[in-house]
Amino acid sequence: MKSDNSFLKGTLILTVSSIVVKVIGALNWILLSRVLGGEGIGLYQMGFPIYLMAITVSSAGIPVAISIVTAEKVAKNDFKGAERVFHVTLRLLFVTGLVFSLALFFGAQKLIDWQFIRDARAYYSIIALAPAVFFVTFLASFRGYLQGWQIMTPTACSEITEQLVRVVTMLFFASYFLPKGLAAAAGGASMGAGAGAFCSKAEPAKYGCGSGNVFVHYFTSPEAGAAGFPYQPDVAHRGQPGSAYCAPAAGSGRL
Repeated sequence: MKSDNSFLKGTLILTVSSIVVKVIGALNWILLSRVLGGEGIGLYQMGFPIYLMAITVSSAGIPVAISIVTAEKVAKNDFKGAERVFHVTLRLLFVTGLVFSLALFFGAQKLIDWQFIRDARAYYSIIALAPAVFFVTFLASFRGYLQGWQIMTPTACSEITEQLVRVVTMLFFASYFLPKGLAAAAGGASMGAGAGAFCSKAEPAKYGCGSGNVFVHYFTSPEAGAAGFPYQPDVAHRGQPGSAYCAPAAGSGRL
């Protein structure tokens, strides 16, 4: 019953955050179109198909796999195994995100030369999106890991933070670069994706890693009690004082 309540609560949290994100996004389009106009919006959107493809290939469904495998490890009380899954996938997504980010940045001109992107003015939009490929891919490992623990609040908070920062940055730089031309303004708007993804790492990272080790600060979240896992700080874990460890509740049926 507690597990069901935790699942429903997590679903509700993600649903609410999704609605908030969509509302913010809808308002953003209204404001951005007033700044860039129809032609500027077109230049801004030209880089997004390539950007979305790079994100899809760089992560390749790994976050979903992280969530599933982590949940299986936790169900078996294999907490170190869950931590190892996070370590391995974090490194993997770091590398793939970095590779595709650099490829998009340095290959932007080639995409235009080879007519994949037909308007050369979209160049600035493409290179401005390159950093976002790395940050979004890297962040996916944290989100997948925490969802495996049924900790949904950091994911919801990071999604809202990402959208808010993205919108503010987008509107600011679009307005700032507008006097330099629509191409520069569209590139400025594209910078919002990277800024939003970078700032959204803060909340999941608090639960994720520190000093090279993964510490699940689950004891601070309301989901812990629902799942039967009260966590206690300042207890040695893997022989390292000062880190957090998982101590199942008495009578929870977990070792």
